Formats: sequence, structure tokens, C-alpha cells
Amino acid sequence: MLMLGFPEDALSTPDSTLNQLLDGSPPGGVVLYGRNVGSPAQVRQLTEQLQQAARETEAAALLVAVDQEGGPIRRIEEGVPAVPSARTLGEEANPSSAGNLAGRQARALLELGINTNLAPVADVVSDPASFLFERTYSADAGEVSEYVAAMVGAQEAAGLVSVVKHFPGHGAALGDTHEGIARAGASLEELRNIHLIPFSAAIAAGAPAVMVAHIEVPALGEEETVSASRSPAVIQGLLREELGFRGVVITDDLEMGAVGDAGQAAVQSLVAGADMLIVGHSPEVQLEVLEAIETAVRGGRLATSRLDEAVGRVYQLKRDYGLLADQASPGN
Repeated sequence: MLMLGFPEDALSTPDSTLNQLLDGSPPGGVVLYGRNVGSPAQVRQLTEQLQQAARETEAAALLVAVDQEGGPIRRIEEGVPAVPSARTLGEEANPSSAGNLAGRQARALLELGINTNLAPVADVVSDPASFLFERTYSADAGEVSEYVAAMVGAQEAAGLVSVVKHFPGHGAALGDTHEGIARAGASLEELRNIHLIPFSAAIAAGAPAVMVAHIEVPALGEEETVSASRSPAVIQGLLREELGFRGVVITDDLEMGAVGDAGQAAVQSLVAGADMLIVGHSPEVQLEVLEAIETAVRGGRLATSRLDEAVGRVYQLKRDYGLLADQASPGN
């Protein structure tokens, strides 16, 4: 249920946390950042080494993910098409041409051994000062929906896993969850009529995974306001019941500034209905998260049936994309 980032030298360091986990019980996935990425040949070698290590102890391949949104948010710069930012596409292109470009990018990523893209961004953002402005297609929910559906459809056709983000719509919140708490001021009606619309379109287009943000949503009226990534009202209520999503729910990185104690956040997210947790940077925090989950299970706070449900969804995703040991690789 974990998707982990790792230091540049982790694979070549025998006693690194990454190698310890790969040797024992591999994570469900890894996420590559700029620190891990060099030439296309180096990336391909890295992904092959990761998968080989996982295959020695696990029947399923790793989800190997990147943030390849376009524009400034591109972890892979060589060996893939240069995709403009979402805002540039929204202003200068059309959904069809954007989808064609996304399809070319998806096929290039798969050639490098990357099978998951943490994109597209389905947020609706109107404020040019927002950190998400360039990463979003439009201030109009209908236009965002068209682009998001086209991008998801193109990635799906290529066999690349799409992770649509940042549910239930970071555009509804002031602030940047990388730095600290961000709270959505939108009413429940505004959320439904604006910010949820592109996610509904993404689900209809076949998105297999949705990333839940660390924004707070007071409009839901929960007794204790918690971030969306830890909220049953968001995950079970809005996403699963209202939008009918049946795929994998992934949290945004648990090392972001809005989170606080990552171990406790991990447990709360799983209890709320999340299926995968991103812990993107610190090996120490990753071990804290793992220990917190184990402690919660032993203490009865986190039911094993909930873990079975989450693992089952992750395995179904991998089965759908040919990532089990007895299946062909994606794109073949």
C-alpha cells in the first residue's frame, strides 16, 4: 500500500531502507523525482533494476510513477515529448491535440519502464497567483473536464496508469499544502457544481486511480475537520458514493507541510478508505509510517479487512495493466 520515493544512491547502498524493503516485502510502488533521473538509458536501467528486485520476493511488479504533468512539472526531460503546461494547452490547443500529445508521452514513458503518471491535474483554478495556475487547464470546469478526459483516455489507450489529482479540488482551497494547511472555502454546492465535475469526467474516461489532497473541507460538516486525505466523508462519501469511483485512492505525499505526523496521518488515511500512501522522500519517515500501520493493526485501530480491501484494489489495478508475474508487460 506504500508508494515510496528514495535517495539517488539507494539502490547501490546495500543497507538502504529501499533495499531492505525490496528484500523483505516490496512496496506497491515507487515514485521517481529529479534526483533519480538522468539519461533515458539510465532511467531504463533503474526501472529494470527496481522491477528485478521486486520480482525476487513479490508476484506483482511495482507501480513506477512520475509527475509528468507538462511544463515545469516534468521529472523526465529526455527521451519523451516536451509537453507544455496544462494552462498553455488550455489556452493554445484543444482537447484532441492535447490528448494526442499525451498519448505520445505515455508510450515514451512506458519505453523507459515508467508505468504510472501522477497526472492529469483536474483542479479548477482561476487565480493567476495560485501555485497550481500553470498546472491547470482552465478556470472553467467544463473546459477542464474536456482536457482531463482526453488526457486520461490517451494514457489509458497506451496502457499507462493515470492518477488524477487533487481530489476534491485543490482549486477550492487557499494556500499550498506543500507548505502548510490549506482550507477550502467553497460550499458543498460549489464543490459539486464546479470542482468535482472534472473528476467525474476523469472517472467516466476510465481513470483507475485518484489522488486525494491534504486540503481541509469544512463544508462537509464533519465533527472534526481533517484533511481530505483522512476524511471518510471525502473518500467514502464524495468520491466513492457520489461519483461512483471503484478504483485505487492514493494520498498526496505524506511528507508535505500540511500533514504533521506522517505515521498518524497514514493510519487515519487508511481508516478513511485510502488504498495507497505516498511517502516520497525520507527513509526515516517511511519506516515511521510502516511502524504506525503495524501498531494500529496490532492495537485494533486498523482492521485487517480494511488492509485486505486496499491491497485487493492495488492488485486489481496491477492485473488490469498487466503487472502481475504471469502477465505480459504493459503495451505488449
